[in-house]
Amino acid sequence: MKKKTLSLVLAILMLVMLISGCSAFVEGFREGYEGSGSDQSTPRPDNNAGDNTSPSPATESPGNNPPVTDPPATDSNMILEDASAFRYEYNLELGGVVITRYIGDNLHIIIPPEIEGHPVVGVSSLWGDESLIPKIESISLPDSVVWFGRLAFDSCTSLRHIILPSGLAEIGNNMFAGLSALTTITIPDSVTRIGHSAFNSCSSLTSITIPSGVTEIGDGAFAGCASLASIVIPESVTHIGDGAFQGCVSLTSVTLPSNLTEISNFMFADCHSLLSISIPNNARAIGEGAFRNCRMLSVIDIPSGVTWIGAEAFLGCSALTSIVIPGGITEILGFTFSDCSSLTSVILPESLERIGMWAFQGCSSLNSINIPASVWEIRDGAFKGCETLSIVTQAEIRAINRQALN
Repeated sequence: MKKKTLSLVLAILMLVMLISGCSAFVEGFREGYEGSGSDQSTPRPDNNAGDNTSPSPATESPGNNPPVTDPPATDSNMILEDASAFRYEYNLELGGVVITRYIGDNLHIIIPPEIEGHPVVGVSSLWGDESLIPKIESISLPDSVVWFGRLAFDSCTSLRHIILPSGLAEIGNNMFAGLSALTTITIPDSVTRIGHSAFNSCSSLTSITIPSGVTEIGDGAFAGCASLASIVIPESVTHIGDGAFQGCVSLTSVTLPSNLTEISNFMFADCHSLLSISIPNNARAIGEGAFRNCRMLSVIDIPSGVTWIGAEAFLGCSALTSIVIPGGITEILGFTFSDCSSLTSVILPESLERIGMWAFQGCSSLNSINIPASVWEIRDGAFKGCETLSIVTQAEIRAINRQALN
């Protein structure tokens, strides 16, 4: 009887232990199943016609991504996306990969040097998520990149820092135009040309170094760079385009190359803070509106080799006190010195033949001027508003147009 009772007790204990083990197994299986249910990979993007797409580990659920940690404190404090996590669409051309679209979600990105065994040679566009692109803050480009599309960085209005390829040959037309948050940029020594409007309206750009290999600066290249305070243009530069620095309202000093032969049209127009500038002795022409509205410019020496001064060249230079016009000049064009209200001394050359319309209009501080005998025409409003002006001349002036004097 005792043996039967003991056997029954043992059987009951074994049954209890079996039931407990099954419950634990089921609970473990249930938890494992629920944990894995949220880990779903993002499907591969649809292929565009002629394009290839390639997702990376970064396309997995954010729950499985390694956390982004802040780097050690630096001046720029950039947090860059790992190149292996760069998400993109691309074309195979130009002997490698050309990026056509960025489809990631990081605001600090690194473009990899190679994608699926092909070198990254170009960036046509980064345009992707229209809400993300204007928020991108930094971009690092590999040295393999040699080509950029005209709108490669279009709408990257929050871009503050960019690292360019070391072998880049030129900064293309409009390449960084309108990037109002860009504060600094290093142009590689390999660059030989800065294209038209390359940095136009980069209003936060405070300084820039132009490499010694650059030979050309295009039209409007730095126009509207409102925070740019000074710039040194290397001796290698032989041409600076129209309006290259127009509207750089904080620009106080400029160093021009000695071999420059022309101050182009509107080159420094509306540079309200420009205090002084040395025009190279090799200069032969000062273009139309070249220094228009340079309100702080008080002194300027025009080299003796200059034979042409364009209309409005010094219009509105209200701090300019004196000017000597060189001997090769035959005509002072319309509005050339108009509204130079502090101008007290003007020396005209013996070569001068005509004084154009409104040439000295509004020069209210000009008290006297000696007009050389070579002058035979003074046109409309040439000295209008010069209320206290006395004119001394031995010229046989054959044409004084109406309102020439006042």
